[in-house]
Amino acid sequence: MSSVVGFLRPILDDPSIDAVYIPLVASLHYEWAIKAIAKGKHVLIEKPATVNTAEAEMLFGSPLLRQTNAPILLEAMHFRFQPSWQYFLSLIDRQNIQTVNTIAELPSYFIPKGNAQLEYNLGGGTMLHLGTYPMYALRQIMGDEPEECTACKVRIPPPPGDLCDESAEISFRFSGGRVGNAIINARASVTAFPTFNISVCHGVIKMEDTKLPKGQIKWKRRKLSFSNFLISLFWHRIDIVDEYTIRDETNKKDLKKWTVKHSKKVYTFRDANMDQPGEPFWSSYRHLLEQFVMVPDYGLTMRTALPRRK
Repeated sequence: MSSVVGFLRPILDDPSIDAVYIPLVASLHYEWAIKAIAKGKHVLIEKPATVNTAEAEMLFGSPLLRQTNAPILLEAMHFRFQPSWQYFLSLIDRQNIQTVNTIAELPSYFIPKGNAQLEYNLGGGTMLHLGTYPMYALRQIMGDEPEECTACKVRIPPPPGDLCDESAEISFRFSGGRVGNAIINARASVTAFPTFNISVCHGVIKMEDTKLPKGQIKWKRRKLSFSNFLISLFWHRIDIVDEYTIRDETNKKDLKKWTVKHSKKVYTFRDANMDQPGEPFWSSYRHLLEQFVMVPDYGLTMRTALPRRK
């Protein structure tokens, strides 16, 4: 702790520094974020921003953030700033979602035993660290907070590490009966590949088609998948599957069915027809920093997704 104070205190006291990044162990995030905000610094804080609900409410509800020209506070959820992620969100009809499945899985050697991410006193636990990615993805895709956690199956390691989870399977119920599932595993087999995937299934919707005879209706169901959503710079694929049905509404018989499939890769905002800066070699962290630096110039809060350049 003394080394942290010795390192960060001069930075917070330096009036020439406008913003700070807090990469400390999770148990120290709240304390040092508040200290930085109190000094008028914009704060980019590593995830998880805090280790419990009480700290989160105190931090993001702090009066220091409600003042005129208050500092910006941003959790470093880097993947949300990728062009590929913004494009993927543009494909989603949130109110028509039926289910969303997310998975984040790492072979066990990525986070070895003794790592701070598995130490309870340092704010460890797989749901708090690796799990933030799929659970944040669920909330962004749904555009809402879950109403209920309907299931949570957790695997706990043997003592002395039994205060932290190492994997979890979780189900949430969102408004309108929408279901979100997350599989999180930081102790997968050493032969497993790092896996960060999402699939979205929409409900069936009625399509307007004036060419159809009276009594026939065209229906469509969209299914989406995003492979390697977390670090899409290295490789990713967005699959779009639209299933169509022509149905005779008088007898409810399906007259015709067909499927249209295509895939998309989005390495820049130009690939997604979006007016944002970026190059194919930019990592998600570069996109994050670009947006973080831009925000104060616009007077926006971090609830605004992607501000445009002037």
